[in-house]
Amino acid sequence: MEYDYEKSPQGVTVGGENYNANYGWILEHIAGELDRRKSPVNVLEIGCGGGRNLKVIHSVFGDRVTLTGIDVSAAAIGFARELGVGDFHRMESDNILLDTKYDLILMIDMLEHLLSRPVVTRTLRQGSKYLQVDGRIYVSVPIERNKYCLTWMFNRCGHMRDLTKKYYGHSLQFDVEEIEAMMRDARLDREDVFFSVHWLGQVYVLMYYFIPKILLEWLYGEVVANEMRDSNMEMKKGRHRMLGWVKKVWLATGYPLSCIAYGESRIRRHSFVGAGNMHIVLRSSEGPR
Repeated sequence: MEYDYEKSPQGVTVGGENYNANYGWILEHIAGELDRRKSPVNVLEIGCGGGRNLKVIHSVFGDRVTLTGIDVSAAAIGFARELGVGDFHRMESDNILLDTKYDLILMIDMLEHLLSRPVVTRTLRQGSKYLQVDGRIYVSVPIERNKYCLTWMFNRCGHMRDLTKKYYGHSLQFDVEEIEAMMRDARLDREDVFFSVHWLGQVYVLMYYFIPKILLEWLYGEVVANEMRDSNMEMKKGRHRMLGWVKKVWLATGYPLSCIAYGESRIRRHSFVGAGNMHIVLRSSEGPR
């Protein structure tokens, strides 16, 4: 069954941002760009969903950044426009039609949602096309085929093989070598690479994301489980209020573990062993060195 991005758009949750370990890495990089440029940074997020990432960026940097987001989902873009933090457009990631070039382009946990590897390569090339000469692309992508990570283990269990596709809409799974090959095909040079969501992060993801979804579906059925997704809860406030409170309390209990897991990834940021996510800073092969 294909994931429906109109019924369950991504990136819509505007509460609980502290639970997303990606923000620490992203905000640090933007702060570095501001120091490097000494002027406002023009940011484009490809696959922005409901604008969650850009809302957090705006809350930290305010008018020091100019924000634009694009996404394929009309529902997500409609929600993002209500945030009032930037310009949002509905369009395909491999067919971008904008009239501006950007200092920083973000692709945060979106490549795995694309339909095929050629679309990934075209999306990366579109990023290069809309990049300022001295600009950077920041990519964060799950490496679900990385040895010893949680999804690598799932792939060895027949009934758990497609859980990330079912619950999160991941059409593609990657390993480190494949991602680097696609970057080269898109004529992008790697400036930095590091990894996150290591073993403690994997335990956190299992306990606070996968197991609750499995239990919800088992106890209440697929319809209720789908309505309990973050995006659906945000857009349909008032439904399943008691389950919503249980979910908030459960996530709150995981906050200490998420902090410890984030610290583990800080220490092991250059180790891909057991990592669940890969972060790459790229520049155009035609840009300055």
